[in-house]
Amino acid sequence: MSSLMIVPSTLSWILPSDGESLYVGLDNFVTAIFTSEIQIDDLPLIGTHVPQGTKIWNLKYGNRQIAQLAPVSGYVVDINPAFGMNIPLAANQIEKSWILKIRPEKLKEESNNLMKYNQAQLINTALKDEFFIYAQRGQYLNDGGQFDSEYLKNMSNGDWLDLIQRFFPYQEN
Repeated sequence: MSSLMIVPSTLSWILPSDGESLYVGLDNFVTAIFTSEIQIDDLPLIGTHVPQGTKIWNLKYGNRQIAQLAPVSGYVVDINPAFGMNIPLAANQIEKSWILKIRPEKLKEESNNLMKYNQAQLINTALKDEFFIYAQRGQYLNDGGQFDSEYLKNMSNGDWLDLIQRFFPYQEN
């Protein structure tokens, strides 16, 4: 697990796959915000070149959407078959929760833009704590202190824009 790297503020992870490719998936901050009804769309096709830092897919929940950025530059060589079968991805099982497999171009140079796993865990813990406080102020938690399963759908547009600016500042307008 020590080779797991996460790109700061894009909230995705990479993990070596077969010596030539990397798995790319969602990190646990994103999965803490969204429920199991999350949809991923606008995936690049196999063979597509994706530059580091450009949109690689969208996360959608109802009419809410967050773009995710490519953690590395490279070519898409595979898409998790679970997408074609409409199987939910288990975010806590990294081996099963990858979304794309990418053959990187400049991993050595671009790895300077990535965090190691332990760094990302510290930042994600802080982000989750801050998000919990944010949700508490917006009354998006139920009596048990858990996120209301409908909180994203019930969130006002103003709160949604505030959430995006606070936690996902790289989004396009």
